[in-house]
Amino acid sequence: MSILAVSRTLIGLAVIFALAGLTLGLPSTRREAIFLIDASQSVDKTSRQKVERFVDDVTSNDSTINVKKLYFAGRVANEVSELTADDRNATDLEGALLTAFAAADPTCVSRVALFSDGVETVGDVSQIASESVVVSTIPLEASEKPETQVSELILPQRVSEGESFRAQAVVRSSVATAGRISFFKTAV
Repeated sequence: MSILAVSRTLIGLAVIFALAGLTLGLPSTRREAIFLIDASQSVDKTSRQKVERFVDDVTSNDSTINVKKLYFAGRVANEVSELTADDRNATDLEGALLTAFAAADPTCVSRVALFSDGVETVGDVSQIASESVVVSTIPLEASEKPETQVSELILPQRVSEGESFRAQAVVRSSVATAGRISFFKTAV
């Protein structure tokens, strides 16, 4: 086979692959760090401020890393000031990680650093994973402010009209306290 025939065959294959949409991907040397910082009420403000200083120090010392800094509570924002009081009353770890995965640059080697107390009140972080983004978790101190919540309400799946049923409320508190839970009948 002549050199000309081999060349034509290789050019023909290259054209076919190009038309089929195949591309050659080489391993990336570009790096990206996505910092997810928990800004919910349950995280100690001083602890969060230490993280912010740490992230600022890391990002100012290495200009070769593409850096994204996101704050989250009930939703994700670019700045803490964008989160409302209602947002800060929740923690959505699942939503924060899904946002980080979507924001990851596919041309970079991406890593997510998740700074949180790990107390998830919205979503289910155990249901997600990413094969292309490495996630490192760094625990933050929980707020020392007293906090009480109804963490679960257990009711039967079905109740017939007029039938008695048992309702159970699971209440958690960071301090010993007394309280009252009231159930009200509402019209449907």
